[in-house]
Amino acid sequence: MMSRQRLLVASFIGLLLAVTGSTTDAYENFLKTKVNIDYDDWDYGPGSRGPAHWGEKWKTCGVGKNQSPINIDTSKLVYDEELDAPIIHSYTDEQAFVLNNGHFPQVIWPAGWIYVNNKNYSMMGFQFHSPSEHTIDGKSYPLEMQIVHVNEDGDFAIVVILSDVQDKVNGWVAQFWDQIPVQNFWEPIEVGVLSPDGFRVNFSKYYRYTGSLTTPDCQENVVISILSTVYEISPDQMEHLRSIFPNPTNRPVQPIGDRKVSYPKASV
Repeated sequence: MMSRQRLLVASFIGLLLAVTGSTTDAYENFLKTKVNIDYDDWDYGPGSRGPAHWGEKWKTCGVGKNQSPINIDTSKLVYDEELDAPIIHSYTDEQAFVLNNGHFPQVIWPAGWIYVNNKNYSMMGFQFHSPSEHTIDGKSYPLEMQIVHVNEDGDFAIVVILSDVQDKVNGWVAQFWDQIPVQNFWEPIEVGVLSPDGFRVNFSKYYRYTGSLTTPDCQENVVISILSTVYEISPDQMEHLRSIFPNPTNRPVQPIGDRKVSYPKASV
């Protein structure tokens, strides 16, 4: 393997990317990459390509002990005084592209970094699942946004934002929501420069656990932070999403096993 090159199996992109070590290079490689049809042979349905059968092709999906998503039981949370509150991060203005990968919508936005467990992770962008993949005390939400970050070793850190339907338009999402392609899978649509201004998210209160990517190959050792504040999405925005993705786009909840879910002081 070439120096500084990493082969990432990414939930976020759903295909193989050759990443050279910088966010910009990873982003440019993404735009040039064609879908590996063999790798993309999965869906969320009840048939032979659905979640119940992912483990037949991608072993970790079936036998992994640290799989995601999970249900967060708030009565069993463990306080961790070493967790940063807020999560240390820096997001900046950056060119963005929205695409339909045939499974769910994604936004390519290499706009900064987060610092988790003494490691720096570069943002790749974010993706949406409906209904939510994670649940809180058994409650599912209409929408889950996953901000995907990756470090130089090919490990992932994901920040999860849950949204509930409210009579209020999510203005930040509205910048690209109507541009999600109905067809033309894997063809990025330029949406201009996205700014973190207006991205009013509370990074101080969250739940933290070690999990996996929620799509094949279900790579583990992923640091997942679920923000405890639930945000808004309007009825019209949800209706628009469901007109493009009428079927569920979420993996079922996985066994938590002996894993602990932690929270920082700010979440008390």
